[in-house]
Amino acid sequence: RVMLAAAAKTRGAAPWLQLRGRGSVAQRLRARESSSPLSAAHPALRWLGEYCVAGTPPPPSFRQSQLANGVPLLTVDDPSAVCSCVGVFAAVGTGHETGANTGVTRLWERMAFKATKKRGAQQVVHAVERVGGNVTSASSRDCVALSAEMLRDNVPLAFDLIADTIENSVYEEAELERQKQLLKKDYETSMGNPDLLLPDLLHATAFAGSPLARPSYCPPAALPVLGRQTVASFTERAFVPGRMAVVGVGYDHEAMCLLAERHFGKLRPQLAATPLPATFVGGERYMATESLNPPLAGLKAHLAYIALGFEGVTLDDPDFYAVCVLYSLLGGGTSFSQGGPGKGMLTRFYSRVLCYEWVEAASSSHTAYARSGLFAVSGAASPHRAPHLLARLAGECAALGAWAEPPPAEELSRARNALKAALCGGLEAQPVFCEDLARQLLFRGRYETPASLCARVDAVTEDDVRRAAARVFGRRPPAVVAVAPDRALDAVRRTAAALWRL
Repeated sequence: RVMLAAAAKTRGAAPWLQLRGRGSVAQRLRARESSSPLSAAHPALRWLGEYCVAGTPPPPSFRQSQLANGVPLLTVDDPSAVCSCVGVFAAVGTGHETGANTGVTRLWERMAFKATKKRGAQQVVHAVERVGGNVTSASSRDCVALSAEMLRDNVPLAFDLIADTIENSVYEEAELERQKQLLKKDYETSMGNPDLLLPDLLHATAFAGSPLARPSYCPPAALPVLGRQTVASFTERAFVPGRMAVVGVGYDHEAMCLLAERHFGKLRPQLAATPLPATFVGGERYMATESLNPPLAGLKAHLAYIALGFEGVTLDDPDFYAVCVLYSLLGGGTSFSQGGPGKGMLTRFYSRVLCYEWVEAASSSHTAYARSGLFAVSGAASPHRAPHLLARLAGECAALGAWAEPPPAEELSRARNALKAALCGGLEAQPVFCEDLARQLLFRGRYETPASLCARVDAVTEDDVRRAAARVFGRRPPAVVAVAPDRALDAVRRTAAALWRL
């Protein structure tokens, strides 16, 4: 019903939408409208069968400006969008924590959109649910965010809620204690899930001694020292001009400028956040599954997990897009793929690693930061096959680094297309699009449209990928992380020592 009401409201507002007869459908709807209670309640059904798109809607318009205090603001207005997503992002995260406030980022994330000086916690919930909206807080190693998805008419409420959270949160003691207990459960969940545990271990090993090595989940030992003042100080330090950006998708630029100026125009400028220093050191780390608390459950407890971390590139590096094509070329997934084509089954990891029946998973990824990056490959296999898995993953990386088996033009084209499809598919979601634009503003000082990003991917040549592969896989030994039953770790150590003389 909400969709129909929104469509009826849009009917007169979008000039590229026209009504055209659809004989059989329109006749059936008209025949039923007298007997359908839904038709009587919602007149939109009377013309829905005749409603179709004629012509092409205007493309989204990207506009960037700056508040008087220096806060950058970017909007992408799509006139056909009924819903909007707005967010306030800050270049502060778990990597900026110190020994005295470890875990404050995660605690702040959980305390967002709770009680404030203007509203109680239940009032916040009722305000959001009354308009059918959704509010979200998120954090990472280098960024935190407060965002809201609502109908366009309710965007002023979204800004009011976000600003209220930033400026007026009271951080009640009872709520703090409840969220601390949930943080403890989050940590236990991460320790029992290899998909969450391996990235943390890989960062801690690859960037040992650097801020990027700090845990992304709050250790239980750090919880007692976290209190109201710690969270309040974090908020005051994060959301200030020079460290924050305001982004909106599906909303008018001028209207958003007025809202942002009203709520954030009085904030005093501060020094810009210093990009996280990151020095790649490599190394190795081995963890017995028997030592995990809580222990792995089900099938996960009977597998060995291997991860290799190579030094990647920064967001502004000339080889950034070539490195992205490189990990798309490696691809990967799990041993079980439901459905038909389109699962990346012609990528290198699928055709050369996952083809072995003892391999459960193999994949690649690249995470770029302001001053470094991490190119990761990982996999899972039976414990007695863990050394073989390590050798297979390392062998594929080494072959690309030495360009021993250059990918043919068709394979490179497939990797570029898969990367563009993943990029554009992800950006279809307004919250993802909003976050992507905010990170570009915060860490690059500019933004690129999806069309521009796709053009850069298309411009990547074989020589570019060859150069990127040599940089990533040929410069220095990787960080090696293994989580496996204790009986399998010695063989993994020996294999790693033979491969890289660690």
